[in-house]
Amino acid sequence: MDSPLNIQLDQLRNTLSKMEVAFSALRDAIIWTDQSGRVQWCNQAFFSMVGKSRISLIGKELADVLPLQQQGRPVPREKHPARLIHKPGDDITSVYGYIKDEHRFDIEISATCIWEKDASACSVIMIVRDISELQVADEIRTKSAALAAAASAIVITDHNGLIEWVNLAFQTMSGYTLEESVGRPFGFQNPTRQKEDFWREVQQTLERGNLWEVEFINLKKDGAIYQEKETITEVANARGEIRHYIAIKENISERKHFEAMIIDREARIQAILGGATDSIIIIDEQGEIQSFNDAALAMFGYDRQEMVGQNVRILMPEPHRSAHDGYLLNYLLSKRKQVIGITRELQAVRKDGSLFPIELSLSEAKIGESFLFSGFIRDITKRVESQEELAQAHADLLIKQKLINADLLAAAGIQVSLLPQAQPETARLEAAWKFQPSTFVGGDIFNFFQLDADNFIAYMVDVSGHGVPSALISVSIYQTLSPHSSSLFGKDDNKVLAPSRILDLLEQEFPIERFNNFFTIFFMTINLRTGVLTYSAGGHPPALLLRNGAEPKLLEAGGMIIGAGAPIPFAEACVPLQKGDKIIMYTDGTYEYQNENQQMYGLDRLFATTAAQQQKTIAAAIDGIFEDIFNFGCHLAPQDDISLLGFEYK
Repeated sequence: MDSPLNIQLDQLRNTLSKMEVAFSALRDAIIWTDQSGRVQWCNQAFFSMVGKSRISLIGKELADVLPLQQQGRPVPREKHPARLIHKPGDDITSVYGYIKDEHRFDIEISATCIWEKDASACSVIMIVRDISELQVADEIRTKSAALAAAASAIVITDHNGLIEWVNLAFQTMSGYTLEESVGRPFGFQNPTRQKEDFWREVQQTLERGNLWEVEFINLKKDGAIYQEKETITEVANARGEIRHYIAIKENISERKHFEAMIIDREARIQAILGGATDSIIIIDEQGEIQSFNDAALAMFGYDRQEMVGQNVRILMPEPHRSAHDGYLLNYLLSKRKQVIGITRELQAVRKDGSLFPIELSLSEAKIGESFLFSGFIRDITKRVESQEELAQAHADLLIKQKLINADLLAAAGIQVSLLPQAQPETARLEAAWKFQPSTFVGGDIFNFFQLDADNFIAYMVDVSGHGVPSALISVSIYQTLSPHSSSLFGKDDNKVLAPSRILDLLEQEFPIERFNNFFTIFFMTINLRTGVLTYSAGGHPPALLLRNGAEPKLLEAGGMIIGAGAPIPFAEACVPLQKGDKIIMYTDGTYEYQNENQQMYGLDRLFATTAAQQQKTIAAAIDGIFEDIFNFGCHLAPQDDISLLGFEYK
């Protein structure tokens, strides 16, 4: 018969066995160490975690068996949680990193100190929990909130391509709700993507290390077609296993439509440029060449690929080549149009480095907040080479000069006859003007008239060049814009055309190929019933609006010079006039007038002088500007026509 002691021992062994089974069934690892951190006992979860047998762990220091990391750095032996607890009642809970077989795990360690039975020493009991999945879940929750709010459509699938989640942007773009999307195969919207090999191709592409990025036609729930850009990437867990795929989708229909418009517009521009006999080059604000025609390639000796995207300074010799970017910056900052609309003779350089003389005219167009500049270039090598021959023929020309002078006087008479002869018929406007022809017969004309009960018309024109041809072009423009011409009215409704439409008409009627010349114009209408001024300019200096108590305002809406085959429509703007408002129109001869030192009067001086006339009548204001110009130059004869035309709204 068993003694009571043997019965108690059997019961204890039975209890310990049950506890061992219970502890082994726990998913959390349990370790018992002595006060120096040496392993005394551990459950199955722990030796499975570290990959060693229990017998090999007993007596080993836990810092060697379970090396830890925090913030990517190894935890020193003395900072190991098995060594941080020294007396009963101490406890810690902290998160560490643990690396096994090159995979990192996030673990949470809770440690506490207890007295042994005889109170001679304390032991440390630690519970180790793998929280990698919890960390990932928390990270996913955080990132999911960001994905849900993203502007791009986002789709998350499992490894087999079945949709697990879509964000609100996808639901809006596709028309399918979250409930309608989850569980369906990726690409369910498009029949061509529902084939078995589609998802296999996606996976193989990503497995090769390539990014899946495509643009294709997709279908909304209601059957509407749209263009989509799609990017797919894979998501791996801590063990490197691919568990999910994320697709980012974007509706690019509007972008594709815009790109097609740009390509079509570029083709139209190239067609226009290609038909011109002169070289035409268009640059942006940085001086980068945007467009050019075949004549420019032939003139400068470049291939098309060599000129695309180049800075226009490659066509200039020094010192202008190095300084050109500064020229552009100064212009954009100051808006001083000292070279816009002016024909100049310069030196240019071909690809082979040879220099040759050119005639250059520049115009600008504002598109939104940016500018484009067009250069019209003629090779004048033959003209320059013929100067010696012209010098030899000078004597003969002197004989003919008297006859030419008679023709010039006749042309000058024509020019003067086109100027206004009387005040406007309406009492709502008062006008004043000054005209001083240059030593050569030029091409300045201006006119105003009341077209009907509601509409008052005024314009100012500056034809390039000098002499009889320019004067004859002025006559032709004058006739086109006469109050009796049908050009001012719409063909279908017989209504007065807007200024921008008038400029479109002039662009068609006066191409540079026909007249071998171009001109600038400022054109405006005033509705006498509403008091609204509507205007547009074709490469012409902007008119000035003077208003009591306000800074002078430049009327800048418009486009390029007339005759250039402008690829961009003319802009126009409206200004409601107030009583006492004055509008001052002028040609470039006003600010290019030079004194004996060949200093220009300049735009800054012109604007300051005009602003000083604000409180005067329009007649006194025009007289004041005119007088200041000629006082600056000591009344020297101008090299270009000087024209001033002003109105006061009564």
